[in-house]
Amino acid sequence: MINLAANREIALKDDRGKVYRFTLARITPTQWMKYFKAIVSTSEIKDREIVRSFDSSKARMDLVESALVSATGYRLPGDETDITQVMDWQRKIPASHRMTVGNVLLRAQVIDSDDVDTMEIGCESVRLQSVWGVSESGDMQQHRDLVHRFRTPTAEQAHRYMRDISRSKIIGGSRSGKTIDLNAQPTLAALYDELIDSVEGYEVNGQPLTGADMIAREMDAYHKVVAAEQLFAPVTVAEAEEEKKEE
Repeated sequence: MINLAANREIALKDDRGKVYRFTLARITPTQWMKYFKAIVSTSEIKDREIVRSFDSSKARMDLVESALVSATGYRLPGDETDITQVMDWQRKIPASHRMTVGNVLLRAQVIDSDDVDTMEIGCESVRLQSVWGVSESGDMQQHRDLVHRFRTPTAEQAHRYMRDISRSKIIGGSRSGKTIDLNAQPTLAALYDELIDSVEGYEVNGQPLTGADMIAREMDAYHKVVAAEQLFAPVTVAEAEEEKKEE
């Protein structure tokens, strides 16, 4: 199971097989919310065309730098033997490495459940897979049995999400200004806490997460957002194919 209370270990391998290991402190909800807020999603009118842009690269690098505790695999200057003794060492790690570490932190995706039974009224399950932890050989570990069980959202809770996901603000006027999309991740995290019933695949120092209060307090905020978002994801509608007309 994923131990949410422990430091997070991430390992990278370069083209020559050289392994770089990183230790990150447990990322707090405050750090995750700062990351979400720093994501830039805008649209603006240029030469009568709408130009859209999305950038989370700086937000990811800032998140990594704020959580890094130590790193190994690098040649250090002078007689230094501990990277943490190098001034401002977090920012001296190659940008490509910091970006990759950030990408690993975001490796949590929804996967289809093997359970094809009819959905139970009033209860919804979301299954995630996530890269978390490092083996002795330096390979990242994949966790697939991460289950989140929710009570079904009310119409008011669904409205809160739909309202917040569509929020934006305009800077500089409606004709030539820039539209900034406002993120809904804080709302999703709050809805997770309100709706979560039970989880599988997570622990805190050997103690499985049980009870809504403990889950809401200990669950990683990014996993909260990914799992809760699935509650409002559109479902594919089955449509019969039109019969081909005979010529």
